Amino acid sequence: MTIDVDEQIYMPSEVVLAFFRIFQEGVSNAVHHGRATQVKGEVSQLDDTTVMFEIQDNGKGFEPNKSYEELRLNGHRGLANIMERITTLRGEFEVESVPGKGTLLRCLVPIVQDNDEN
Repeated sequence: MTIDVDEQIYMPSEVVLAFFRIFQEGVSNAVHHGRATQVKGEVSQLDDTTVMFEIQDNGKGFEPNKSYEELRLNGHRGLANIMERITTLRGEFEVESVPGKGTLLRCLVPIVQDNDEN
């Protein structure tokens, strides 16, 4: 497992905590469901307003065509939980996966949150 973080990024504490929880969930999903042997996490600043967080694995992949609510109802809460965290931060969430090819989770989150004091 590797993690690359741009040390120059300032993120509010709620974003840092959300990314930490998302990383936990993503790694857990990759290992337990995807049978991944390699997982890479990356945090980078795209521009003055957006941070990108990615988790990529070499697991078995899946077809990401089900809704998150459908996954939740079938007992697969991981992706639904990630989506909820990103939505709370006014961010965007994408999943790229192909059976047999691994999975990429991408989260885009605004750096400035509503409750920032600046």
